[in-house]
Amino acid sequence: MKKKPIRELDSTVKFTLATDGGHFPENPLESLYINTVQTSKDMAQDRLDAWRYGIVAGWDDEGYPELMEKHGWTKEDVARNKRLHQKFIDCWLYIQDK
Repeated sequence: MKKKPIRELDSTVKFTLATDGGHFPENPLESLYINTVQTSKDMAQDRLDAWRYGIVAGWDDEGYPELMEKHGWTKEDVARNKRLHQKFIDCWLYIQDK
C-alpha cells in the first residue's frame, strides 16, 4: 500500500528534528505523526491501523480502493477518513502557530 506524504507536515517534521537535535517535538500531533509514519508495520493490513493512519498521515487516492475492498469501507467511510485527516492537519497547523 502506497502511503501519501503530507508535504506541509513533512517539512515541519524535518525542520523540527533538524533544529531540535533530533528530539521529538512538544506538539502532540507532530509526535503522533512521527510515530505513525516511522513504524515498520504495514498500516494497511489491520482495519483500525489503516483508519488511524488515514487520519494521521493520509492515504493517497489510489490506495483507497484497496482499503475499501480489504476492510469493507464504503465511499462514505473514505470521505469521512479524508475529512478527519484534513481536520488533523488543521489542528496541527493551529497548534504549530501558537
